[in-house]
Amino acid sequence: MSLTLDAREWVAVMGPSGSGKSTVLLCAAGLLQAQSGSVVLDGVDVLNASEQQLTALRRDRLGFIFQEFNLVPALTAEQNVGLPARFSGSRRPREEVLDVLGRVGMREKAGSRPDQLSGGQRQRVAIARALVSRPAVVFADEPTGSLDVRSGDQILDELQSLADEGSAVLMVTHDPRVAARTDRVIWLRDGRIEEEMVAASAEQIAARLAGLEDAAA
Repeated sequence: MSLTLDAREWVAVMGPSGSGKSTVLLCAAGLLQAQSGSVVLDGVDVLNASEQQLTALRRDRLGFIFQEFNLVPALTAEQNVGLPARFSGSRRPREEVLDVLGRVGMREKAGSRPDQLSGGQRQRVAIARALVSRPAVVFADEPTGSLDVRSGDQILDELQSLADEGSAVLMVTHDPRVAARTDRVIWLRDGRIEEEMVAASAEQIAARLAGLEDAAA
C-alpha cells in the first residue's frame, strides 16, 4: 500500500476486522518496524533513523492516541499529560497542561490518578497528552471508542482544530459518524487499500462498511 498524508489533512482508516488498520497505524508511527518499503515522517526516514532520532521525533513531533490509553498508573492526569516533556528534560507550564485538560473536559480531574477515573475519562487524558505538544502528525486508534456522543464530538472538534492549525491526522475508527468528519476515508482489506472516499456522508460510509464486512464473512 502507498499513502501520503499532507499537513492540515485528516484521514480515517476503515475496514473489516483483521484488515490491518492498527498495523498500518503502528508502522506509520514508527512504533512497529515495517519489514519493507519506506516510512517518512515529517522528513525523517523512520526505517533508517537511529533510536535517538526516533525518540526525538516521537517526543517532539508526533502524537499517538492509544486504544488502551497507556497512562502511567502512579501519576495524576496532569502529570501524565506533562510526561513527554519531562523525558526531554523540560517541563511544560502548568497552565498549559491544565488548558489542554480543560479542552477535553478534564481540568477538574487534573489531580486524579488513572484508577480514580472511568474508562472514558482515562481516554480523554490520553488524548490530552497527545495534543499538548501541538504535534506535526497525530495518530489516533479509535479515539472516541470509550466516549459518549457528546464527549466524542468534543474530541473530534479538537482533532479538527489540530488539522486546521497545520497538523496531519491519521485515525483508525469503526464509527461511520466519526469517519464522516474527516477529509477522506481509506478502506483496507487484507492489508491493502481497496478504495478511497472523499467527503462521504455517514450513511455512505456505513453502507460501504457493511458491504466489506459481508464480503469478509
